[in-house]
Amino acid sequence: MTSFNLKVATLNISGGQKTFEDFAHDSPQARQDALQHLVGQIEPDVLCLQEVSQFVDADGVSHNLVDNLKQPGKYEHFFYGKTVSMETHMQVKKDMMVEGIFNDWWNWSKGNAILSRIPFSRLSDPQRSGSPRSIPLYQPGIYEGTRDTEPRNAILARFRQLPYPFIATLHLTTLVGERRPRASRNKIGQSHL
Repeated sequence: MTSFNLKVATLNISGGQKTFEDFAHDSPQARQDALQHLVGQIEPDVLCLQEVSQFVDADGVSHNLVDNLKQPGKYEHFFYGKTVSMETHMQVKKDMMVEGIFNDWWNWSKGNAILSRIPFSRLSDPQRSGSPRSIPLYQPGIYEGTRDTEPRNAILARFRQLPYPFIATLHLTTLVGERRPRASRNKIGQSHL
């Protein structure tokens, strides 16, 4: 049996990333600096991220918050799986989508990501190079721009190193009906248990 240590970290980099003690200013650059600082302190082999946003500008260039983590974290392997996007779920109630239209973005999306120092393998054959898969778990009939109607996906990955472990990352929601506009007092109480 081969000994294998794998350090995994998971982090919600949008709604769950409110403040860091060393970086109190709420700006995109301060949040990016805080994220780089945190990942540098933890030094995980695999970094699972939720609520990763990216957009494609009018020149066709993709901008992603985690691009700045790949090189300093020595993550040569990366996978992003979108769950919500302007092209599939355009919703005028979602401020970021409306801003994207008027900023000439071709697309904006949010989803999950895995950054790894270990190569990915195929799910069925760990001896061969492969890619993780983004698997839909919940797909509402209509996306209304709310947390209750937001699709949910899991990323399933396998690593090309003995013992060829699998890892899954996902972003779960709290209880349906817990948030506005149709918040239920009973559901709010249940979410705090």
